[in-house]
Amino acid sequence: MILAAPDTKGKTYIGTFYTNSSLNGRWEDFITQDLVQFVERNYRAVRQSRSRGIMGVSMGGYGAIKLALKHPDIFSVVYGNVPALLRFTEPDPVGFPMWA
Repeated sequence: MILAAPDTKGKTYIGTFYTNSSLNGRWEDFITQDLVQFVERNYRAVRQSRSRGIMGVSMGGYGAIKLALKHPDIFSVVYGNVPALLRFTEPDPVGFPMWA
């Protein structure tokens, strides 16, 4: 298993939500393109989405879920640990409005 844990603090604010922003940097591009390419160039990684996952805590948890849903061609597994802005009041989030 290869774990890559980049420092995702933004230029201006502490958290980035793994989002592209003119204020805070191009974090979605960095994670989905630059980081994945770096790991695959420098380590013996399986170069398929079924072998990649993404995770984050709080703002990063929200960002990880967002990127996994936007880029299923890159990530096949996601773990959002206490994801910010997502509050689940039902045990099964399928069909929950925030997931739409």
